[in-house]
Amino acid sequence: MSKPAPDVRGARGASLQASGDLAPMRVLIVSLRGPTRAGRSGGAQEYVRSVGSAWAREGHAVSLVCAQERLPSGRLLPAREEVDGIEVYRVGSPSRRVRPLLRAARAHALLADAVLENLMSLPLALPWWLPDAPLVALKHHVHGARGGREGAAAGALDRTLLPLAYRRTPLVVPSERTARAVRGLGLREASIHVLPPPIRPQEARGAPRAARPTVLYLGALHLARKRVDDVIEAFRQVAREVPDAQLVLAGDGPDRAALESRARGLPVVFHGHVTDAEKARLYAEAWVLASPSVEEGFGITWIEAGAAGVPLVGYSLDGLDTVGAASSRLVASGDVDALARELTRVLTDSGLRQRLSDGARANAARFTSGETARALLGLLRAEAAARGSR
Repeated sequence: MSKPAPDVRGARGASLQASGDLAPMRVLIVSLRGPTRAGRSGGAQEYVRSVGSAWAREGHAVSLVCAQERLPSGRLLPAREEVDGIEVYRVGSPSRRVRPLLRAARAHALLADAVLENLMSLPLALPWWLPDAPLVALKHHVHGARGGREGAAAGALDRTLLPLAYRRTPLVVPSERTARAVRGLGLREASIHVLPPPIRPQEARGAPRAARPTVLYLGALHLARKRVDDVIEAFRQVAREVPDAQLVLAGDGPDRAALESRARGLPVVFHGHVTDAEKARLYAEAWVLASPSVEEGFGITWIEAGAAGVPLVGYSLDGLDTVGAASSRLVASGDVDALARELTRVLTDSGLRQRLSDGARANAARFTSGETARALLGLLRAEAAARGSR
């Protein structure tokens, strides 16, 4: 089994607690994309935002360097901003990202006690670039061909670069499914620690369920990996059986225009990027969450929705146990007809919907304890202590 432990031990054997009762740390997070207050988010960015903000509240100094990127509107993100206590620095340009980011990482690492690399589609090979820095890497999921051309390219990097550059680096993964996939790449199991994402329950106090049967999708509008088109096609069938139903799509991405064209004539609402308050309201109103993703390392929105009592209907992903039969209805990946049938069942069977809602709340409670930030800080502190004793 992989290591889930919140408590870790340093090179001298002394227990290093993952809590705020030790000396404050200076933590650097390095990520290809970073969190922002300017209207763009994603699961990997939310993970580091959640743990980083928790560390900042405990008095640790948290900075994050990432590459510059452009919003769908064409506007660049701020070169520097504060996000929930994290100092975020963006370098380079949307077309020139990696070299400026690596140079900035090296400069900022000189002032940090430990470094967390947030591994995304392009591993930065920081163990090579920062050989003397205490480093822990965060790997959300292993990419594969099911993510389309982009996923296949990222998968090739996972298979070649990760075993070479990260074989001696502690790796944090969100689930046992991801741990198995990482081990399949040839990385030694002893370096893998399973820490579920830190879930922040989204509460809209007093907001009622929508009177109209509502299916919610919340995530990137990305066809290859998220398969949002399957939700629209499934909903086309749902609308015939439940004429007053509506589909709400919250999120943005490169395939929005294509999806809007596909949804033309259907009761589908596109919200674009939503704030935390808007997200909470959408969860409160939804009857069911639809998730047709074919690649996930955990499924953060599944648990956020579950905390609001919203059950899940989606594709089953082999070995991922974030949700179970008590809180969801899962069908074979790519089976749009089955997806439509289960969405219809949940919308029309109030007893089933209530049982799944109760199960979703109980399941979400497993992941909202706040232990992840403390455990991850403990790993960083242990790595810093181990480096200091060499």
